[in-house]
Amino acid sequence: MSASAQVNNLLSSVEAEKRKIMPTVMTGETKQAFSAQRQQALAQKFSLFFPVTHAIEYVVFGKKPYAKIGHVRIFRKRIPFYGYVNICAPQTTTSYSAPCSFTFLFIIPVRWLWAQLELEWIARYYHAELVLVFLFYTLLFRLAYSDPGYVKPGYMDDEGGDTAAAAAAEEMTLRDIERNQRESLWEDVNGVPMERKWCSTCNMHRPVRAAHCYICGLCCYDHDHHCGVLGICVGRRRVEMFSTFVSVATMMCALPTMTIICALWTHWEKFTAALLAVAFFLVVMLMPLSILLTMTAVSMWQSITQEASTRERIQHVYAHKRNPYNRGFFKNLYYHLVQRRVAASLFDDDFVKRCALRVQERELGTGVTVTCI
Repeated sequence: MSASAQVNNLLSSVEAEKRKIMPTVMTGETKQAFSAQRQQALAQKFSLFFPVTHAIEYVVFGKKPYAKIGHVRIFRKRIPFYGYVNICAPQTTTSYSAPCSFTFLFIIPVRWLWAQLELEWIARYYHAELVLVFLFYTLLFRLAYSDPGYVKPGYMDDEGGDTAAAAAAEEMTLRDIERNQRESLWEDVNGVPMERKWCSTCNMHRPVRAAHCYICGLCCYDHDHHCGVLGICVGRRRVEMFSTFVSVATMMCALPTMTIICALWTHWEKFTAALLAVAFFLVVMLMPLSILLTMTAVSMWQSITQEASTRERIQHVYAHKRNPYNRGFFKNLYYHLVQRRVAASLFDDDFVKRCALRVQERELGTGVTVTCI
């Protein structure tokens, strides 16, 4: 067979495979699933840092998760004098290895530069920076290994049913998602009609304000967005913590940036060529990052004070109707920071054991395990 014939056969097979998984027309849900696949492909470009996460999880949790649902792994860990706890972690938590490594690496030249300058007032800021770094890592690991507010999938209550069988075993393609679409339901919330969209992968009409994360493979209450930097969802149980985390990260980057600029302005004579090179490198790296994080922090606190998630603002959900959840600026802030109590996690012992049973059935060949996009 000639080379041109082989190329034609290859192109034909690619087109045939594309027709199997790609729908002819994509609606909003299918477009979101396609966008999630592109985000995952982009995240893989930072795989150089992934061993950091793998090493942390191996030391803390062991080699294999206790159970799995969607793309979320469930670890069951025994805490001395407390008992067993269920810890969920999306497969994409490998993404947090990049900011984790960057923070560890940038603090070394910052510490060296401040030590070389020998300025008394800088020492106080160094201790403040250490506190911010400690808070950064604490919040990062807390976010990476906690439930953001996942919704129990509909197929968990449809054992052996047609809808469960249709979505079972292997991951759904974009064509499957499009084919499984249904009409939305509408629910009255404080006199405002709110849409409950059908989730093709979870096989249910999801709750109001919930959205399906096609990276985690589950729906999430009050879904704000999926953070590609940390590889986690930000939802009902995490929005305040994530906003605090971004604020801490902003201050952690801004503090050394402003300190170096002030030192350059007031003690220029102390900077040798080597110190100037390090100072220039740190400012160039940290200043744009500080600006970006500031914008992200403002956006997150805007979501809280307006009671409108990032996803809702991007999709203009309240462009032509009143926001029934908005209590006003100060009441929204008070509700999220003082009044509201964190809802119970989906991953209680009963749910985790059911997920583990599905995994065992699939491995033994006696049943199927639903794994969603």
